[in-house]
Amino acid sequence: MIRPTVARIDLSALKLNYRSIVEHLARESRQRPPGVIAVVKANAYGHGAGQVARALEDAGADLLACADIEEGAALRAAGVGAEILVFGALSVSDLDGLFDCRLTPTISTPGAARAVQSVAAKYKKRLHYHLKIDTGMNRLGFRFDNVKRTLPELLASASWSSLPTRGWTNRIRRAVCSTSSSTRSRGTRLSTTSGTLSPRPAPMTRSSS
Repeated sequence: MIRPTVARIDLSALKLNYRSIVEHLARESRQRPPGVIAVVKANAYGHGAGQVARALEDAGADLLACADIEEGAALRAAGVGAEILVFGALSVSDLDGLFDCRLTPTISTPGAARAVQSVAAKYKKRLHYHLKIDTGMNRLGFRFDNVKRTLPELLASASWSSLPTRGWTNRIRRAVCSTSSSTRSRGTRLSTTSGTLSPRPAPMTRSSS
Protein backbone atom coordinates (compact mmCIF):
# COMPACT_ATOMS: atom_id res chain seq x y z
CA MET A 1 0.00 0.00 0.00
CA ILE A 2 1.35 3.43 -0.99
CA ARG A 3 0.74 6.05 1.67
CA PRO A 4 0.26 9.66 0.51
CA THR A 5 3.00 12.09 1.42
CA VAL A 6 2.36 15.78 1.95
CA ALA A 7 5.00 18.50 2.29
CA ARG A 8 3.85 21.76 3.83
CA ILE A 9 6.09 24.72 3.09
CA ASP A 10 6.07 27.46 5.71
CA LEU A 11 6.90 30.59 3.72
CA SER A 12 7.11 32.68 6.88
CA ALA A 13 9.81 30.35 8.20
CA LEU A 14 11.58 30.54 4.85
CA LYS A 15 11.66 34.33 5.04
CA LEU A 16 12.93 34.18 8.62
CA ASN A 17 15.72 31.79 7.59
CA TYR A 18 16.82 34.06 4.76
CA ARG A 19 16.86 37.15 6.96
CA SER A 20 18.75 35.24 9.66
CA ILE A 21 21.47 34.32 7.15
CA VAL A 22 21.79 37.93 6.00
CA GLU A 23 21.97 39.16 9.60
CA HIS A 24 24.59 36.52 10.49
CA LEU A 25 26.79 37.58 7.58
CA ALA A 26 26.46 41.22 8.64
CA ARG A 27 27.57 40.35 12.18
CA GLU A 28 30.49 38.20 11.07
CA SER A 29 31.85 40.55 8.41
CA ARG A 30 34.40 43.16 9.39
CA GLN A 31 33.89 45.03 6.16
CA ARG A 32 30.96 45.07 3.75
CA PRO A 33 29.02 41.80 4.21
CA PRO A 34 28.81 39.49 1.20
CA GLY A 35 25.59 39.34 -0.76
CA VAL A 36 23.37 36.26 -0.75
CA ILE A 37 22.18 34.51 -3.91
CA ALA A 38 18.87 32.75 -3.27
CA VAL A 39 18.99 29.57 -5.38
CA VAL A 40 15.59 28.31 -6.55
CA LYS A 41 16.61 25.86 -9.27
CA ALA A 42 14.81 22.53 -9.80
CA ASN A 43 11.47 23.99 -8.72
CA ALA A 44 13.18 25.43 -5.64
CA TYR A 45 14.37 21.91 -4.81
CA GLY A 46 10.80 20.70 -4.89
CA HIS A 47 9.39 23.46 -2.70
CA GLY A 48 7.64 25.36 -5.51
CA ALA A 49 9.83 27.82 -7.39
CA GLY A 50 7.25 30.55 -7.92
CA GLN A 51 5.99 30.84 -4.36
CA VAL A 52 9.44 30.38 -2.83
CA ALA A 53 11.05 32.97 -5.12
CA ARG A 54 8.33 35.54 -4.39
CA ALA A 55 8.69 34.90 -0.65
CA LEU A 56 12.47 35.33 -0.81
CA GLU A 57 12.05 38.50 -2.83
CA ASP A 58 9.63 39.78 -0.19
CA ALA A 59 12.25 38.94 2.47
CA GLY A 60 14.76 41.19 0.71
CA ALA A 61 16.48 38.93 -1.81
CA ASP A 62 17.56 40.98 -4.82
CA LEU A 63 19.37 38.17 -6.66
CA LEU A 64 17.85 34.76 -7.36
CA ALA A 65 19.43 31.90 -9.31
CA CYS A 66 18.12 29.04 -11.42
CA ALA A 67 19.57 26.29 -13.59
CA ASP A 68 18.60 27.35 -17.11
CA ILE A 69 16.75 29.86 -19.25
CA GLU A 70 13.50 27.87 -19.10
CA GLU A 71 13.47 28.02 -15.30
CA GLY A 72 14.18 31.74 -15.46
CA ALA A 73 11.26 32.26 -17.82
CA ALA A 74 8.98 30.37 -15.43
CA LEU A 75 10.07 32.61 -12.55
CA ARG A 76 9.25 35.72 -14.57
CA ALA A 77 5.87 34.23 -15.48
CA ALA A 78 5.28 33.71 -11.74
CA GLY A 79 5.75 37.42 -11.15
CA VAL A 80 9.34 37.53 -9.88
CA GLY A 81 10.89 40.94 -10.47
CA ALA A 82 14.35 40.54 -8.89
CA GLU A 83 17.48 39.87 -10.92
CA ILE A 84 17.71 36.22 -11.98
CA LEU A 85 21.07 34.55 -12.56
CA VAL A 86 21.21 31.48 -14.79
CA PHE A 87 23.82 29.12 -13.27
CA GLY A 88 23.90 26.38 -15.88
CA ALA A 89 25.41 25.99 -19.31
CA LEU A 90 23.59 28.06 -21.91
CA SER A 91 21.55 26.55 -24.71
CA VAL A 92 22.73 28.51 -27.73
CA SER A 93 19.42 27.76 -29.46
CA ASP A 94 17.41 29.83 -26.98
CA LEU A 95 19.59 32.79 -26.02
CA ASP A 96 16.78 35.19 -26.96
CA GLY A 97 15.24 34.20 -23.64
CA LEU A 98 18.03 36.07 -21.82
CA PHE A 99 16.66 39.33 -23.24
CA ASP A 100 12.98 38.43 -23.35
CA CYS A 101 13.00 37.50 -19.65
CA ARG A 102 15.74 39.86 -18.40
CA LEU A 103 18.07 37.08 -17.22
CA THR A 104 21.74 37.27 -16.25
CA PRO A 105 23.77 34.47 -17.85
CA THR A 106 26.78 32.63 -16.49
CA ILE A 107 29.45 32.34 -19.18
CA SER A 108 31.72 29.32 -18.80
CA THR A 109 33.28 28.85 -22.26
CA PRO A 110 34.64 31.08 -25.06
CA GLY A 111 31.96 29.64 -27.36
CA ALA A 112 29.18 30.70 -25.01
CA ALA A 113 30.71 34.16 -24.74
CA ARG A 114 30.77 34.57 -28.52
CA ALA A 115 27.18 33.30 -28.83
CA VAL A 116 25.89 35.74 -26.21
CA GLN A 117 27.89 38.56 -27.81
CA SER A 118 26.17 37.84 -31.11
CA VAL A 119 22.69 37.95 -29.59
CA ALA A 120 23.52 41.14 -27.63
CA ALA A 121 24.60 42.77 -30.90
CA LYS A 122 21.33 41.69 -32.53
CA TYR A 123 19.29 43.30 -29.75
CA LYS A 124 21.70 46.27 -29.54
CA LYS A 125 21.70 45.95 -25.75
CA ARG A 126 24.24 45.54 -22.99
CA LEU A 127 23.85 42.37 -20.97
CA HIS A 128 25.49 41.86 -17.57
CA TYR A 129 26.86 38.38 -16.97
CA HIS A 130 28.80 36.26 -14.49
CA LEU A 131 32.02 34.54 -15.52
CA LYS A 132 32.44 30.98 -14.25
CA ILE A 133 35.95 30.15 -13.06
CA ASP A 134 37.02 26.55 -12.45
CA THR A 135 39.23 26.74 -9.36
CA GLY A 136 39.60 23.00 -8.87
CA MET A 137 36.29 21.17 -9.11
CA ASN A 138 36.97 20.45 -12.81
CA ARG A 139 33.46 20.94 -14.09
CA LEU A 140 32.17 24.02 -15.93
CA GLY A 141 34.22 27.19 -16.22
CA PHE A 142 37.42 28.80 -17.40
CA ARG A 143 40.48 27.22 -15.80
CA PHE A 144 41.83 29.64 -13.21
CA ASP A 145 45.38 29.08 -14.48
CA ASN A 146 44.39 29.63 -18.12
CA VAL A 147 42.28 32.78 -17.83
CA LYS A 148 45.05 35.16 -18.90
CA ARG A 149 45.54 33.18 -22.10
CA THR A 150 41.81 32.75 -22.80
CA LEU A 151 40.25 36.09 -21.91
CA PRO A 152 42.41 38.44 -24.04
CA GLU A 153 40.82 36.93 -27.17
CA LEU A 154 37.36 37.66 -25.77
CA LEU A 155 38.17 41.08 -24.38
CA ALA A 156 39.65 42.14 -27.72
CA SER A 157 36.32 41.53 -29.43
CA ALA A 158 34.62 44.71 -30.59
CA SER A 159 31.30 43.47 -29.21
CA TRP A 160 32.67 42.58 -25.75
CA SER A 161 31.65 46.04 -24.49
CA SER A 162 28.04 44.88 -24.79
CA LEU A 163 28.73 42.33 -22.04
CA PRO A 164 29.80 44.11 -18.82
CA THR A 165 30.95 41.68 -16.14
CA ARG A 166 28.70 41.52 -13.06
CA GLY A 167 30.68 38.97 -11.07
CA TRP A 168 32.93 35.94 -11.02
CA THR A 169 31.83 32.64 -9.57
CA ASN A 170 33.26 29.26 -8.67
CA ARG A 171 31.91 26.24 -6.82
CA ILE A 172 32.97 24.20 -3.81
CA ARG A 173 31.60 20.77 -2.97
CA ARG A 174 30.31 21.32 0.55
CA ALA A 175 29.41 24.43 2.49
CA VAL A 176 30.70 22.88 5.72
CA CYS A 177 34.23 22.80 4.26
CA SER A 178 34.59 26.57 4.38
CA THR A 179 37.62 26.37 6.70
CA SER A 180 39.46 23.60 4.84
CA SER A 181 42.76 24.34 3.11
CA SER A 182 41.25 23.23 -0.20
CA THR A 183 38.37 25.69 0.07
CA ARG A 184 40.68 28.52 1.16
CA SER A 185 42.94 27.76 -1.78
CA ARG A 186 40.03 27.98 -4.21
CA GLY A 187 38.90 31.25 -2.70
CA THR A 188 42.40 32.66 -3.16
CA ARG A 189 42.46 31.47 -6.77
CA LEU A 190 39.11 33.14 -7.48
CA SER A 191 40.11 36.41 -5.84
CA THR A 192 43.43 36.48 -7.70
CA THR A 193 41.81 35.65 -11.03
CA SER A 194 39.17 38.37 -10.62
CA GLY A 195 41.97 40.96 -10.80
CA THR A 196 42.39 40.09 -14.49
CA LEU A 197 39.55 42.40 -15.54
CA SER A 198 39.13 46.10 -14.95
CA PRO A 199 36.97 47.28 -13.36
CA ARG A 200 37.32 44.37 -11.00
CA PRO A 201 34.05 42.41 -10.61
CA ALA A 202 32.94 40.88 -7.34
CA PRO A 203 34.03 37.26 -6.77
CA MET A 204 31.29 34.89 -5.64
CA THR A 205 31.45 31.34 -4.32
CA ARG A 206 28.65 28.85 -4.77
CA SER A 207 28.55 25.94 -2.35
CA SER A 208 26.52 22.75 -2.50
CA SER A 209 25.36 21.02 0.67
